[in-house]
Amino acid sequence: MSKLETNTIDTISGSTNLTLGGTNATDITIPAGVTITNNGTQTGFGGITNVQSFQITSTLTAAGNPYIITSNIGTNAGATYSNIGTIVSQSSGVFSFSQTGFYKVEFSGAFQANTVPDTYTFEILGTTDNSTYTPIAQGYFEAPASTNDYDNGFLSAFVNVNNTTNVKIKFSLGYSNVVSSLFILGDTTIPRTFFNFIRLGDSV
Repeated sequence: MSKLETNTIDTISGSTNLTLGGTNATDITIPAGVTITNNGTQTGFGGITNVQSFQITSTLTAAGNPYIITSNIGTNAGATYSNIGTIVSQSSGVFSFSQTGFYKVEFSGAFQANTVPDTYTFEILGTTDNSTYTPIAQGYFEAPASTNDYDNGFLSAFVNVNNTTNVKIKFSLGYSNVVSSLFILGDTTIPRTFFNFIRLGDSV
């Protein structure tokens, strides 16, 4: 075995890609105590590289089949929250991804009855063609007899974002069972109804 000692490895003039190993290399060993510093963009290593949370900033009145949440959406305002990355963005309730990956999407909803009694669904909606949205996670509620009563629900779904143009997310109520009228609770500081996006690794 031979040993190469150097301070810098660079590509030849006119080339921008550097490859370690060839047809015979199956493993690269990094000794204990060695730190790899990345000042650029890494791909292919997996791991959580993006965490973002959004919340409803003021209470909405929902009615319809379905009722798509399109407004009063802001960044999580919780005192301990800080995002990792900015891959996920939203416009009028359509959540888009600027980088492919395998994501976990979460919907935590706080609801107050308005029309009672009322049975309704709440959903995470997904599309793979930037057109047709269908539930990728769904829950059912039956509003109690009093408008002073509340429901809380939680949904999660795994989303393979293999195309950033076509794969998108929305959040809704009443897709499968129409919601007559209820309040989706929001607040400017406390996250009551919120949506989380966690990039777990590369797309498959």
